[in-house]
Amino acid sequence: MLGTGTLRMIRNCKEKGFSIPQWKNTNNILELTFPGIGHRFDGVNEGVIKGILEGVNINIEGVNEGVLSELQYLYKTINDNESKNTSEFSAMINKSLATTERYLKILKEQGLIEFRGAPKTGGYYIKTPNHITSNIDQQNEDANDGVNKGENKGKNEGVNEGVNEGVNISIDGVNEGVLSELQYLYKTITENEGKKTSELSAMINKSLATTERYLKILKEQGLIEFRGAPKTGGYYVLKSN
Repeated sequence: MLGTGTLRMIRNCKEKGFSIPQWKNTNNILELTFPGIGHRFDGVNEGVIKGILEGVNINIEGVNEGVLSELQYLYKTINDNESKNTSEFSAMINKSLATTERYLKILKEQGLIEFRGAPKTGGYYIKTPNHITSNIDQQNEDANDGVNKGENKGKNEGVNEGVNEGVNISIDGVNEGVLSELQYLYKTITENEGKKTSELSAMINKSLATTERYLKILKEQGLIEFRGAPKTGGYYVLKSN
């Protein structure tokens, strides 16, 4: 599933004269490579970095624009690669261990991320917002009509908008990109009830960790439920009374 941020990255690379980004999915870990592009945040790479950070909105008082941009990049990296440890994120964002630890501490203090597991084997995860309000629009039938009119010819922005048509979930503290993915997951469950986490993960092209986090949010809002035994059961949409 190519979201609007991904499409902007491709467009920005073309406009700047760079090679098209390359995606590689290995064991549910998505690796994105920008051929011929360094990791600095200034100069010719500014347009590409803005594409990467599209939808990531972090506001921390007393932090200059340069550090804030790097904090946003680290947050986005954690969001796309949950469960990794400090040394792994240090390599991913091309920063020293000391700098990465400092940035992780800032994000933890802001309540944006958390460390789970044992110190030597655990990793960092995005924290689920505490205050979540959601409202599912009663127009899912219209959404199905929109999808069936031939707008599912490819994985692009138009498809995502068609799929999410009529699904209205409002979540405080969640950026537009994540909100769109929650809507897409809800719609996927609506059309494929009884599927388990691993199956839904493949359907929405997200890692197991991210899919589990999204399912937890939808469950907490009373939008979906798990039925059956842990190994053989699946998720279902809760019908409105």
